[in-house]
Amino acid sequence: MIRNKKIVSTVFALLMAVFFSSSALATSGVVETDLGGGAWSYEATLEDAGVVSGKYYAVVAVRGDGFTFEASDILYIEQKVASKEGAIKFANIIPKNYGGGKVYITGLNSPVYVGDLNSHGISYSGYLKYYGGELPVIKLVGDNNVEYVATVTSISDNRCSFRFDGVVSGDYKFEVSSAQYATFEEDLTIDSTATNVEKSIYKLGDVTRDGIINTADISKIIDSILLKISLDDYEKEVADVNRDGRVSMADVSRIMDYILRKITNF
Repeated sequence: MIRNKKIVSTVFALLMAVFFSSSALATSGVVETDLGGGAWSYEATLEDAGVVSGKYYAVVAVRGDGFTFEASDILYIEQKVASKEGAIKFANIIPKNYGGGKVYITGLNSPVYVGDLNSHGISYSGYLKYYGGELPVIKLVGDNNVEYVATVTSISDNRCSFRFDGVVSGDYKFEVSSAQYATFEEDLTIDSTATNVEKSIYKLGDVTRDGIINTADISKIIDSILLKISLDDYEKEVADVNRDGRVSMADVSRIMDYILRKITNF
């Protein structure tokens, strides 16, 4: 949902460096428009004698109070040149989610707070079980390139929390990925707020889903090859350690090499 605009490095540096002060002007504001289907657009206006025609300004919408933020907190950012003295307007602002936030326009001596993004949409949150390594990337991917990225926070070595805010109701693919893990995908319909959702991902080769890669995993894969048992779709992803799209003795051989420490990853 976010519209990426190329911005010069000096403007981005300004955003990061001077967000610790702001001023508000009565003639500034944010207007929202209901686009239908749960989507919204916003228009931010700044009227100030300090606005100079031909000079670059930027609008940034951020989660939280806006004074301290990380890159993941930026909901929208755009740069443009003022076309007249004393005023600048940014139209058709479409943030990457509708969980609410604050809007600032930069380019004067300090960022100017011009208004809020009202909270719309749905929250979807819960917990993910995993077995160490980098924090997973968790996404909701919908039609027309709609994509939400969750805020993920580590709780312990094998558990993290995730949260999506401002999600437009609809059908999505829930995706979890991390290095050395089998990517987990699940089709979801999100039409109401959900909390305490429980999900899990497993490392490549860990077909028994116990957090350990050993001969028990090899035995289970061989049983599936001999048609003694069936693997579900995600177990097949976990078993396919050589990533050739099928589960075979080549995967068994590679897992054995891993157990014998001939290789350190898949």
